[in-house]
Amino acid sequence: MKNFFSKTVVAIHTFLLGVIITSAFFIFPKPVEIKSAEPNPIVSEQTVKTTATPNNKESKPELKSLSPYDIESYINSNPQTEIVEIWEKLKIADKYNGILPYDSENHFFTECSGCEAKTYNFELDGKPGSEVLLRVEDRLQEACRYLIFKYKKSETKEYGWQLIGYIDHDFGRYEMPQHYFLLSDGKNWLVVRVQGASGSGVALYNDRLFTIKNDKVVEVLDYPADGHQEGVGFEPARSFAGRILESKIENNVATIELEFTVNYSTFDGTDDDIPLWSKKQKAVFRTDLNSKKTIYDAKKSELSEREIETVYNIDMLTDKDLLRYNFEELKRTALGKRARQKQWLRDFLRMCEPSAEKSVLQRLL
Repeated sequence: MKNFFSKTVVAIHTFLLGVIITSAFFIFPKPVEIKSAEPNPIVSEQTVKTTATPNNKESKPELKSLSPYDIESYINSNPQTEIVEIWEKLKIADKYNGILPYDSENHFFTECSGCEAKTYNFELDGKPGSEVLLRVEDRLQEACRYLIFKYKKSETKEYGWQLIGYIDHDFGRYEMPQHYFLLSDGKNWLVVRVQGASGSGVALYNDRLFTIKNDKVVEVLDYPADGHQEGVGFEPARSFAGRILESKIENNVATIELEFTVNYSTFDGTDDDIPLWSKKQKAVFRTDLNSKKTIYDAKKSELSEREIETVYNIDMLTDKDLLRYNFEELKRTALGKRARQKQWLRDFLRMCEPSAEKSVLQRLL
């Protein structure tokens, strides 16, 4: 009986001791060991590829096609592209357009420093379907190119965009080339105004007239459209303009009737403009659309071709020419009652070389 009691006590003590030790593990948990994670080469490589910054070549937009709209979108989204690549694809890149190697003084529009492009729809050839005019300019280079496209069948009888011509101009110091569409004699014409000259006291802009003949762009006429030249000393200042009165085509010959207007003026000691005289004159040109040769119809014109070249131009009008081409206007001034205009004429004649016109005018004064 004594032995049984002792065993029972020992068992109870052992049980209680076990409970106490087990509780200690829950109250004081074992610290967690932290290990540095080793890099996973596969994960790291994928991460680099995902976060890598794409280079310029990868981010450069693609030219989807040679349609005028895709070229427009490509240039506007990539204004500093090497645009000669587009000219090459359109097969219009020659020495003038800058295919390497090229003469540095004889190349045009090979790359863009800030190009802009815009499309215009207009019917020009008299056939179903409008032409698309794509205008591309780089103001910093003063370069501008017009491309005319037509959506039509190719030689393989498949429809697609075809380039039928282009127009270039490489001078635009004060104003880049601008265009407008002219309707005359039931036909649409394309006119592009370009800057011809600039300088101190001078400005000249020309209008270039185009039509489409046998799916080709043909330049019909280039004429002075707007100009100005300040006078030096007693030489009068001139402001002049030219505009189309009528243009038509008969038997592949384009006849263009122009009206030229010129205003002469001078100034007094207070720099006030003194109007002298004005005149309007008609001129007729004819261009053979097959040979592209232009002739001047002097019989149906009111002035000579040389008068156009001197009066409606910059730095070409001499004092002798001014007396010759404006003799009737100057006689009216000499016989008139406008004192300031008559005094100007006296001063001007004193600086002119001897001539028959000068002698007559001095007698009239």
